[in-house]
Amino acid sequence: MTIATVDFFQTSIGKKVVMALSGVIVVGFLIVHMIGNLQIFAGPEKLNAYAAFLKSLGNVLWVFRAVLFAAAVLHIVAAAQ
Repeated sequence: MTIATVDFFQTSIGKKVVMALSGVIVVGFLIVHMIGNLQIFAGPEKLNAYAAFLKSLGNVLWVFRAVLFAAAVLHIVAAAQ
């Protein structure tokens, strides 16, 4: 992170921007996760296809997990400050 980025985060506007962006990421995850879990009502074939799709993502899935974790941490830090 550059000094300008850290300085921006120190401002109340910076915290609000971080809070908003991280909130959008977390809510986006919740929506996608809910849609994926609703596949259970479409039958076992659909649920198995969804699981196979997630498994086929490989390392990309770990990138998504890291981004989600970072968004959650930044959201909590911005809220606590």
